[in-house]
Amino acid sequence: MKELLQRCDAAELAEWQGYYVHEPWGQSWRQTATIASVMAWTAGAKDVDERNFMPVYYDRPMDQADIQKELLKLGGLFQPLTPEAGDG
Repeated sequence: MKELLQRCDAAELAEWQGYYVHEPWGQSWRQTATIASVMAWTAGAKDVDERNFMPVYYDRPMDQADIQKELLKLGGLFQPLTPEAGDG
């Protein structure tokens, strides 16, 4: 807090406070995940919450089977991918 007060005056601090009210920062993944989970829920997904939409870091890149497994967790909103479905 001391460093903040040394670097900006009360007017600048008030300006940043006003900016934050209109454009909040921080936790953007959680905000987006919450919105996505509500959209999935309203579309019929069951047992979905924001954790389903948070970034997950894997030891290796996901292949098609991994992606399909994750999509199927969304309560049947997505049908299993077949090679024919992706072709033209």
